[in-house]
Parts: sequence; structure tokens; C-alpha cells
Amino acid sequence: VVGNTTATISWHTNEPATSEVAYGETLAYELGAVVESDLVSDHSIDLLGLTPGVTHYFEITSTDGRGNGGTETGSFTTDSGPPSSTAVSDDFSTVGLDEGLWTYTNPYDDAMLAFDGTHLRIDVPTGFEHEVWTNGNYLPRIMQPVLDGDFEIEVKFESTPEASFQSQGLLIQDDPDDFVRAEWHYYQGKLRIYVVTFTSNVPSIKKLKQLAEPAIPSAQPTWLRVRRFGDQWTVYYSFDGVAWTQAVTWSESFVIKEVGVFAGNSDDTPNTATVDYFFNNAAPVVPEDGDPSELVVNVAGNGAVLRSPDKLKYDTGDSVDLTPLPGAGWTFAGWSGDAAGGTVPLEVVVGTGTEIVATFTPSVQLYGTGTPGSLGVPTIGAQGQPLPGGTFSIVTGNVPPGTPLVVVGSKSPAMPPLDLSNGLLLNVSLPLIFLSALNADGTGQGVLPLTVPVSAAGLTIFFQSIAVDGTGGAFYASSLGLQIDLP
Repeated sequence: VVGNTTATISWHTNEPATSEVAYGETLAYELGAVVESDLVSDHSIDLLGLTPGVTHYFEITSTDGRGNGGTETGSFTTDSGPPSSTAVSDDFSTVGLDEGLWTYTNPYDDAMLAFDGTHLRIDVPTGFEHEVWTNGNYLPRIMQPVLDGDFEIEVKFESTPEASFQSQGLLIQDDPDDFVRAEWHYYQGKLRIYVVTFTSNVPSIKKLKQLAEPAIPSAQPTWLRVRRFGDQWTVYYSFDGVAWTQAVTWSESFVIKEVGVFAGNSDDTPNTATVDYFFNNAAPVVPEDGDPSELVVNVAGNGAVLRSPDKLKYDTGDSVDLTPLPGAGWTFAGWSGDAAGGTVPLEVVVGTGTEIVATFTPSVQLYGTGTPGSLGVPTIGAQGQPLPGGTFSIVTGNVPPGTPLVVVGSKSPAMPPLDLSNGLLLNVSLPLIFLSALNADGTGQGVLPLTVPVSAAGLTIFFQSIAVDGTGGAFYASSLGLQIDLP
């Protein structure tokens, strides 16, 4: 049986023997081999992830219990029609879950999802049994909707269960009472492949296979594939993503509406499942985790840069918007490196080794020294280099010494109208300066900073000061406005 991305190779031997099919698009059989070690007379091996519309070559090998073997070769051409599955591949190369694709279900609200730019990690703590059985589904999981049809989905884990009842696998379901569960499962000191189906909430165990591989490191990658062709289901596993072993095949009717990945455990054993990718093998992500393209954004001065979308790694050709975020008292001055100018936001098309620098400079600040009754003419620092600061003094009439005051700087209505043609609006309302207390002679001192952008050079600003007490009562308003000509 040949499809657009799959083929089933069947043959018969006159005595029980193993099953192996090596295959590829050349006679080198470069796509690997599928091996089934059970001794049977009727053999059937599914080849998955094939290229549509291409001739493939295969070699069958069967060996009996005494070591006698035989081979046979052949070829077939896959169909060129489109795949029927609507499952969407994801290599988890972002810094968060794609919520437009996946729905995260966390039944006990205790599991955690984490991303490192190439993997999804599902952290499952102790305290509850995170499991699915006839009493309900308590697995932390991500699921995506699909249209019912044939498919072949594959998941690669960068983790291996190594303590009792730890599990990681695929969930394929119609509704909470009708689904297929295929997983890596650790039980009684052994790693196993566990496959079970539920129909109207009645479980049917298809396979609980203890694996022959003796010592498997905890960091060993593990793969699972589930293929559905009509009512025929087949589950495969692999330890290298090249040689695949058929775990079980069976016939059962399901209407499929969702597929996804899960992690589970018992109530006293934590579990972390690390997912490298989830693929619809008819449309995988190529290359997986994208090109090794990086977007490096460095900052000169006090500030940060917001990326949209925010990813640790980007594919060559990705479009990213960069928005500068100046620190307090700083101004964005412009871009350099692989960009120039001061466009905000800056759209960047990522190439190999794209590097951009965002430069921030201190804003121009004005500090004044005055005499009682008015604000004096301030000393103005060079653009971007404010002076250490001066002081100003105010008198407060008959306000008792020790009364807290507030100095309010604002545009004076009595002053000439301001030229706002360059968009400067900061002079309309200046910051409030809080003086802790009056001096014994009824005066107070403080520093009045006025922050304006560098582009305001040459503009004239008018303002005056008012002293008020904590209740808002005005005690003094300067009779003189202050004219400042910015350099």
C-alpha cells in the first residue's frame, strides 16, 4: 500500500523470522531502516515520512531463530497528492507557547511550561497523580485542533523516564472519553512503550512493551510516531530518529479532533519532559529550529530594546520590530551597526549574524541658583551633559519654620506665547519638587530639574514658581517669570 508520504511493505516467510526494511531514494537506502525483532511468518512494515511523487527503493531482510537469513529488493513511487492531515508542526523555537495553535491544559494548576528557544519543557511536580484513566484526564498537556483524516505525527523528546510512573507521549482524541494514548513509560525498573485506547471511557491496552535496551541514559533522546490510515493504527519508537521499531498495530474506528503532547507522573515522583519537536511528517519544520541566524542587539548608555516578536533565535529573513526604551533621564539617540538613523520602531530583516546597537544619551537638564523671592538664571550644561546641580531659594511669607512645602514649576499664562512648532510640550507642566522643611529664616532650598530633548536647542521657555503647603494653600508665587534660552 502506497500513499503520498507512506508505504506498507508486506511479505511472507515459510517459517517465523524477524522483519527489517531498509529504504531510501537511492540504492544506498539512505533513509534508514525499520526493524521488528518478533519472529513472525506474515510481515508488514510501514515506511513513514516519504517524499511525495518520488521513487523509493527498499531491501527486505528476514532472519529466523537459527540465524538463517534472506533478502529481497524492490521499489515503489509515492503518490504526489497533498496530505490530508491538518496537524501543524512546531519545533518550539520561540520563547513562549504559540497560543494561536496550542491550548495548554493544567488540571491541578501546578505544572509549569518553560522554553529555551529550541525546546518545550513540561515540569510536573509531586503532590498529585498526573494521569489519565477512567476517573478523568489529569495530564498537563498541550493540544491543537485537527480535521479528522489520515496522518503521521512524530514527537522527539530530549528526556527519558527513569522513575516509576513517569511518562511522556502523544494524546490523540475525539473527546475526553474517546482517545488514543501512546507514551514512553517507566514501570518496575524498566522503560516501556505503553499504548492504550479509550472508547466511551472504557480502556483497552494495546501494548505494554518492556524494551530490550539495557541501560538508557536519562538524557537519551527518544522518539514516538503514530500513524493512522483509515481505521488502521500503528505506533513506532526510535532511539536515534533513523531506525524505527514497530511497537503495535491494530484496527479501530475513531473521529479525531485534537492531537498533542503530555507529561505525567505519580503523586510522589516529579517528572520533566523536554520536547524538541512535534511534527506532522507530511509537513515538518525544515530546518528544524531554523537557520543558525542570530539577532544581536547591544545597548550603549542607559536603556533597553523591546523586540517583537521576542525570540531567542530567528530564521534568516524573519522580520523583527525594535523599539528603544530609554532609562529615566536618558534619550534615545539612534541606531548603529547593521542599522542607522533614528526610526522608531525599527524594522529589521534578520540575516546571518545581524548586530545592531541602540545608543542612549542623558537628556539636557537645567539647574538654577536664585535669590529669595525669585528664581535666578540657571546654569545650563552642555547637551547631554548636565551640571551637578544648583539650588534655588524661596520665601514663604509668614509660614512657620519647619512647614513642608512643594515648589510647582509651570508655564506662566502671563508670559509670551511659546513656539511649539517643534512639538516640545514638556514646558507645560514641570516636575514637583518636595522640600523637607523650611530653614529657620523661613527660606527653603532644592534642585529644580527640567528635562527636555536635545532637539529643543534654541527654544525659549518661560515658567515661574509657586510655594504651597501640604493642604494646597499657596503662600508665595514669584512675581518674575524666568526666560531660558537653550544653547
